[in-house]
Amino acid sequence: MSNESPYALTAEDLRALRTATGVIFQYHGKESKIRAVLDRHAFDGAPVIFTAAEQRTFLNADRVAGGREREIPATVAMMGYEYGGERGWRLAENPDASAFHYIQTAQYSNTWQTIARLLRAGDAIHIVWTADNNNGYVTDAGLHVDRVEIAVARAKQNLYFHIGTSVTAANSARMIKRQGV
Repeated sequence: MSNESPYALTAEDLRALRTATGVIFQYHGKESKIRAVLDRHAFDGAPVIFTAAEQRTFLNADRVAGGREREIPATVAMMGYEYGGERGWRLAENPDASAFHYIQTAQYSNTWQTIARLLRAGDAIHIVWTADNNNGYVTDAGLHVDRVEIAVARAKQNLYFHIGTSVTAANSARMIKRQGV
């Protein structure tokens, strides 16, 4: 997995990942993390009130969006392919790379809910980003296939889960950017 020191998930982390309305996987500025987001929108403009338990679980208040979030550290690996897979690159060679993936409706995603229920306290999450995992058709169309997966380290086994794939042009919507933001 990684030489970095892993962070062991806590019961509060698991509660946040299982009840979040959104889950963000992010690598930016040499920092890798998962952000469990609790978003509430009052359509009538009334103030949104979070329970004491929600405030304990989602520690950080988002002053812009009015929600709350919990940051969970994760180790990272990032790699990509060039020239039709003839050559590859790694994060160490591209220290300014960044990556972002958002599961906006995590509470409605059966896949995410299954993954979150399989996680246990003590597990360590390693985020694996792969850029330009293209085939010839995608490359000929001028597009890029980026994906994010997690490897979960548990005492006697490792579990691997696909989180998301993005097919985009080389623009600001791209999941993985080699040269940063």
